[in-house]
Amino acid sequence: MKAPAVRPVCGRCAHGSGILAMLLLFGSAWPTRADWAEFGSYAALAEVAVEADSITVNLRLREIGLPRLRSLLGRADDTPASELAGQLLRIAADRQSLPEAKPMSVARVDSSKDRRTAEAYYEADLNYPLARRPRALNLLPPERAGKDLGLIVLHRGVPVADLAPLSKPARLQLDWNDPWRSRFDDAEMARRHSEPRSFVYVEPYEVRHELLLRLCDLLPRLNFAPVNPHRIEGAERERLKQAIGDLLLHRNSLRLDGEAATPRLDRVEFMRYGRGGVETVADGEPVDSATAVVGAILVYLTERPAEAVELTWELFDAVGASRPVSLQLNDETFEAEMTRRDPVFRWSVEEALKNPAVPEAASMIQQPLAVASAPGTVLLRTAGIALAAAVGWRWRRRRFLPPGTGAQLGVTLAVAGCVAFYPEIAHFPAHAGSTIPALLGEETMKTELRALLHNVYRAFQLPEEEAAYDRLAMSLSGELLDDIYLRQRRALLQRGKRFGGDGRVERVEILSSEIQSVDPKSGRCTVAARWIAHGAVSHWGHSHPRTTLYAARLVLRQAEDGRLKITDLEFIEGRRTDPAT
Repeated sequence: MKAPAVRPVCGRCAHGSGILAMLLLFGSAWPTRADWAEFGSYAALAEVAVEADSITVNLRLREIGLPRLRSLLGRADDTPASELAGQLLRIAADRQSLPEAKPMSVARVDSSKDRRTAEAYYEADLNYPLARRPRALNLLPPERAGKDLGLIVLHRGVPVADLAPLSKPARLQLDWNDPWRSRFDDAEMARRHSEPRSFVYVEPYEVRHELLLRLCDLLPRLNFAPVNPHRIEGAERERLKQAIGDLLLHRNSLRLDGEAATPRLDRVEFMRYGRGGVETVADGEPVDSATAVVGAILVYLTERPAEAVELTWELFDAVGASRPVSLQLNDETFEAEMTRRDPVFRWSVEEALKNPAVPEAASMIQQPLAVASAPGTVLLRTAGIALAAAVGWRWRRRRFLPPGTGAQLGVTLAVAGCVAFYPEIAHFPAHAGSTIPALLGEETMKTELRALLHNVYRAFQLPEEEAAYDRLAMSLSGELLDDIYLRQRRALLQRGKRFGGDGRVERVEILSSEIQSVDPKSGRCTVAARWIAHGAVSHWGHSHPRTTLYAARLVLRQAEDGRLKITDLEFIEGRRTDPAT
């Protein structure tokens, strides 16, 4: 069976209390991936939300783009943003006339109010009441709009098309029974990047399969009968998530390096599309079974970076003929599609442009450090000593040297050799038998630390004692390993007794890493590092995103198995940085 074509895309405190803080003070939100967050590409951006009883338009007008918008609409230079907002987009509905919409409110927003933006903009909301559900809408931009107005349309929360400029009138056909079938007459305005898909991430100690699926495609496959088939709420939400998790654990098999891999269910969430991308439906909100998206993460633990991935997709929906998949390794992305006829996605490290079969950090730390002498100079010095020895030996044979000078000649050549090869001789005892990463660059050290710390955080989520200890032992050694393992077991015990929150770290971002000292005899080095733990804390049925900044001194040493491990850890700082604080 032929594998789908893979398309590469280039992208370029105290010890004890600190460990406990490491477990409790972290957080993050589900990663957003919608591509209509490219606000800077347009002078204005319109998000149109079509619901059964109204059409809501959210407009954002870049302050720097106001002169262009005034010119486009033929308005005076001092026309306020509130007047421009009402004229940027006109909407006409079939079989009914819509009243002229005026902005309900217009507010200026800058980076102090919205940290996601680096520039100021004006935000306005318009509302069109609907007497009945229209079958189609006509979206009319200003003449000569070109690429100044970006458009995204959501029908009952489902994106109809990816972000695109609205340069000419566009007709939208609405399917009220299945919003996933709503579409524009213009084939260029289609949903591609916002289509549910699979994301596979190859990390140093794990492979993650993150899935976005339509709830309406999963319900027929589940032994689950909701009270209201159209709205799922209350305790039914959690039972449904459990049923979905059980299904996904046994479908869509993944093989790593030719071997079947066992997944762990990290989480299942109900998602929806919004202006910032894919976002979680808040606890307590009802779930629309026709439009909701399910987000799930399956984790496959590994002892080394996977060099080959094979994913077999089984859950094709009744209509969809393909399943998009994106695999990410470092800063490279590989995209393909799985189909009913060819449901297997295959990838190997040989397809990577950088071909990191052995990560740069790992390859460097598993080899003794080389002497910083150029090969040419070493060869020249070797030849010089050899030539002097040959000449001395020949003179001695022909009695050119007085009797008794042979021993003096040997000592002289030995001293000359020591002087000639002093850099190598001085370097050897300092580093013999050690693999100190003193020559690693900061970016390489960041990569290594990110993998080590992420692995530690992942171990805190494992309930099985042996699995948790083995996972910690891949990043830690010595007394630190036993200390953190015992704390992990206590934390799980408290969680079982419902003390505190159930926290997890999803991503580690290394801000800086600096090698402060090196002990050549023991092969240890001390690194000052700062990182942010992105994760979430869940308790009493609620989940709160958290980000925590840490600063610490870490002692690293290469273990007998060749891995670089953390042998000591001293926290200097730990504080939350999420918006809630």
